[in-house]
Amino acid sequence: MIFLSPYLLFALLLLPLIWFFLRATPPRPKAQSFPPIRLLHQLQTKVQESVHAPWWLILMRLLAVALLIFGLARPVFPSKDLSIQHSKEPILLIIDNGWASAPQWQHFLNNASQILTQAQQKNTPVHLLLTAHDEQNNALIIKPLSANTSSSVQFNPLHPMPWSVDHQKAADLIQNASHYKTIYYLTDGIEHPQDQLFQKIITKNSNLYEIRPQEGNLSPILLTKNTQTQNGFKQSITLLSQALPQEMTMQAFTQQGELITTIKKIIPAHTTKADIEFTLPLEARNKIDYIQIANHTGAGSIYLLDERDRKHIIGFISSSNNTNTPFTGSLYYLKKALEPLGEIKEGSVHELLTQPLSVLVAPDTVFSDPKTEKELQQWVEKGGMLIRFSGDILAGSALNQQETLLIPLPMLQGARELGGAMTWEKPQKIAPFPKESPFNGLNIPKDVTISKQVLVKPALDNDQYVWAKLEDGTPLVTHRSTGKGQVILFHTNSTPDWSSLPLSSLFEDMLNRLIQISFGVQSTQAGEILNPILMLNGNGSLQAPTPYAKALSFEALQKATISPEHPPGLYGNNGTTVAFNLGEHIPDLKASAPIGKVINLGTVSLSYTLGSLFIVLSIALFLLDVLVSLFLRGYLRKTTAASSMTIIALCCLSFHGFAQTPSSVPDAALHTRLAYIHTSDPTINAASKQGLEGLSKFINERTSLQLASPQEVDPSKDNLAFYPILYWPITADIQPNPQRNDALNDYIAHGGLLVLDTQGHDSNSSIEPSHADQFAGEASGTSQALKIATEGLKIPALSRLSDKDLLSRTFYILHEFPGRYNAMPVWIAQSNPLVNDGVSSVIVGENDWAHAWAVNPDASHTYPIFPNTEEQRNLSFRFGLNLVMYALTGSYKADQVHVSALLKQLGKQQ
Repeated sequence: MIFLSPYLLFALLLLPLIWFFLRATPPRPKAQSFPPIRLLHQLQTKVQESVHAPWWLILMRLLAVALLIFGLARPVFPSKDLSIQHSKEPILLIIDNGWASAPQWQHFLNNASQILTQAQQKNTPVHLLLTAHDEQNNALIIKPLSANTSSSVQFNPLHPMPWSVDHQKAADLIQNASHYKTIYYLTDGIEHPQDQLFQKIITKNSNLYEIRPQEGNLSPILLTKNTQTQNGFKQSITLLSQALPQEMTMQAFTQQGELITTIKKIIPAHTTKADIEFTLPLEARNKIDYIQIANHTGAGSIYLLDERDRKHIIGFISSSNNTNTPFTGSLYYLKKALEPLGEIKEGSVHELLTQPLSVLVAPDTVFSDPKTEKELQQWVEKGGMLIRFSGDILAGSALNQQETLLIPLPMLQGARELGGAMTWEKPQKIAPFPKESPFNGLNIPKDVTISKQVLVKPALDNDQYVWAKLEDGTPLVTHRSTGKGQVILFHTNSTPDWSSLPLSSLFEDMLNRLIQISFGVQSTQAGEILNPILMLNGNGSLQAPTPYAKALSFEALQKATISPEHPPGLYGNNGTTVAFNLGEHIPDLKASAPIGKVINLGTVSLSYTLGSLFIVLSIALFLLDVLVSLFLRGYLRKTTAASSMTIIALCCLSFHGFAQTPSSVPDAALHTRLAYIHTSDPTINAASKQGLEGLSKFINERTSLQLASPQEVDPSKDNLAFYPILYWPITADIQPNPQRNDALNDYIAHGGLLVLDTQGHDSNSSIEPSHADQFAGEASGTSQALKIATEGLKIPALSRLSDKDLLSRTFYILHEFPGRYNAMPVWIAQSNPLVNDGVSSVIVGENDWAHAWAVNPDASHTYPIFPNTEEQRNLSFRFGLNLVMYALTGSYKADQVHVSALLKQLGKQQ
């Protein structure tokens, strides 16, 4: 044991003096009659001697004073693991504070604090070296730490940086500094440039102790690339190889912090690269501003998106034969289909290619000018998408009969007519789309037929370029990849002259799929200077850029190194933003080899401080001394009976008051409230709580009903009888639970309303959307999970909820029942008029009501809805209010509707 303030131990020299003063004790009072005359006769001078206190009382008082002195001297038992010895030579503490240290930064600080504290206890100086440059890009320095200031005060201001460490500069600095015999190195555990030189210098003639991060969720992870896919996008990650599989949760947010979607994936053991698929409609994808790994801090765990990832500018090649004439013009139906998907621009090929474009549409056009053809080829090779449509001009051109980069396959001259007066063939229907086609999964209307098409020259490998066919096997849509871009040809016209396709919803859906897989727009001109707008700090939060962050051109930004001058974040100018992500500029992650004596994070034992314990014991002894003194002087005896009676009376009163408190009655029985069932997903639980809180607030503001805060319940453990509605979000990992089913069956049988919500549509489900044109959400695995959840539940037959059901008019008159989505039907259990007042016991849906109801403390909506309309949000709240009124009031509304018939019947009886 050592003392951090040993000079206070000199106070122990005062103990003999304290002993001298503590020996005297006032004499015990004596009861005696007081006759005045007698007192006068006995007046005489006597020597008064003090009565000495008992020796054990004096020892107790001295012990209390000694404990107080020891406590103020701050005694500690130091850790034995670090084995820091007293020395005048300083210890060097090296900390990797780059981006890779962010996940375990608090562990770094805890261990650094232990090292400094032990060194302070042994009066050994400590020097600190941080291996990453600060925000001001100052040179690395070795600075001495204070011996008199606590470790928390010195280390808490430190934070990780959003760029890599500079081991080269650190090695030069250590080499030029005085020799350190003992070095403690807190490493981020990954390889860096110049590691060999750095390791050679710190291990040379030094006792090196290395503290490394352990395997697990604290290992550094990089989001490296975002790639658009047919139905959303794919986020690539790079991580260190782990011995065990790990679950990763990826979340997509808007810049305002609204959560768009959450994806979970199990990363297999020994995996260093993985891709996580997000399935989202174009509207939802364009709202996303950044992707983040949940519960993982650092700039490497965030990927920022910009206009290139979501913005689409669509160019239409205009000419004399391409017009906007309503119903007959070649651009009319194309514009109708593509206007909701992006910004439309018209012009010649040369005019359009001088502007930023992601898609170029050319209906029935031949590119006969070699210069124009070359410009188009270069644009496509850089990532553009050229969508062409056939027509009389294209069919009659000889240029397209030979192989060219602007036509997927060489074509036959002329057009094939189907169903005309001069042919025996009938118009052809569209065959189901192949799996590899971006159109796969689209519903093909039965009335869509093709009456005229352009054919391709026969070849053995033609099928690999076909995305859509007619029922006779001839191609309808072909494609060819050219560089980073695509050339796509519809073998029919963009007007109803050749087919009924432009008149159908399938036409818009096909074009929508093509726009989804096209590249976004790089809205920057060559040489344009981009200023830093927002930067990521070391913890992965967006903040204002520092004054030391510099502007640079777009070309330079693509080649720049992440540094204090060019931190990761958003750069832009004139409304244009470009994301500069850490993961795109860091090489593959590799674990570094251990050096020196390894001390794993979390294994360094703590130093035990005893000062507080000694002070508490000292105070306890002083209080005991007061009681003993009162006892010796007789005061405690005289008041023993009264004190005992008072204490007993107070105890009885407190017990009586306690008995009157209804602690055994649950709060749910005192206040009406909604409830939701606990799931294994914390984010789903949080959304359910926020959703029911938002719904409760909506109901409290519009009705006389006052709902308390919602309650999370576990049916297998909690009493469900207090809750009129039980909201159950179904997750894919649900497991069978007989106890839960028994409790829910009892809840349903006694009038409870159970609402099951899969919070999205499972693509494997056989249920067809009620609104095929709207996004239904993606909830993979919930179809099977719903079967597991309801197995064993006594649920009556289900029917589709309509505006004729009582639930649709218990408060508001509703024709739709949307939540976050509005694509799927809602199902209701058939009710028995003789049971539970005719109230149905189960509601089943996929529209994700909780996320639509969820609100923040500032009354703003937590999650966006699809499509994002205020009317849909209001309808979702109104449906929730109807649910609560339906559960609480039963069939009163049905009686109210039929009141005229009831009165008439009563009149007849009279």
